[in-house]
Amino acid sequence: MIAEYFARVGYAGVGSPDLRTLRSIHALHVAAIPFENLSPFLGEAVPLDTASLEAKIIRKRRGGYCYEQNGLFKSILEEMGFGVRTILARIHWMSSPQDNPRGHMALIVNTKEGQYFADVGFGGYLLDAPLELIPDIVQRSPTSNFRFERTGEMYILQVELSDTWQNVYQFTTEPAYPIDFEMANWYNSAHPQSRFRNNLMINRLTPTVRLRLLNKKLTKRYTSGHVEELALTSPDMLAEAVQNEMCIDLPADAAFVFGKLA
Repeated sequence: MIAEYFARVGYAGVGSPDLRTLRSIHALHVAAIPFENLSPFLGEAVPLDTASLEAKIIRKRRGGYCYEQNGLFKSILEEMGFGVRTILARIHWMSSPQDNPRGHMALIVNTKEGQYFADVGFGGYLLDAPLELIPDIVQRSPTSNFRFERTGEMYILQVELSDTWQNVYQFTTEPAYPIDFEMANWYNSAHPQSRFRNNLMINRLTPTVRLRLLNKKLTKRYTSGHVEELALTSPDMLAEAVQNEMCIDLPADAAFVFGKLA
């Protein structure tokens, strides 16, 4: 699987379990494999076993949401020789934490250089680099400034936007287990009021542009500050955006998907 994954994300290195490699594949992953919720949006099951993740994301040219993205990333890192722990986070981003269950999957990765926080599956604001798990220091990724605030055992990940620090989500380092993600995954993929059942969301991050597709609107935010917005008014425009901008294949007819959009 390692060779296929490296080909999928465009990594040409040897895959050593070190910080340099972790940084490289983290950035390549979010550029090549977008966050997307097409499966729950179309009413499909979202299996989390490794074989299903490999088939969907690597071989079928698809993306996925946090349980799929970080689940696959964890398997890859472990195969490379990293020690990895999964955690559950409570989202603050664009919402009140009181309205969100502790249901986002992220990773803590052990390297020779220390413990690093990794997350290739947060669609609200994709991270393009692992972050050292140390509070109160500003850490620069290729595109953004991040920091952790810590109170007791609780960490809050923040990102700097327009000179203001915005909360992304909160978490502790307590390990989470597969059964925790099965429960959260069922809610997000099957509950009638889940945001993932009712809106199409696809996000991709490259070194030059942050792309977001929300229902019938495609937004491109360039690192230069320039913003482009495009209304998708036909199935053909949707297919073009998904296949050429987000670099994945639609799993259903474009007219059918377009007809379900809010």
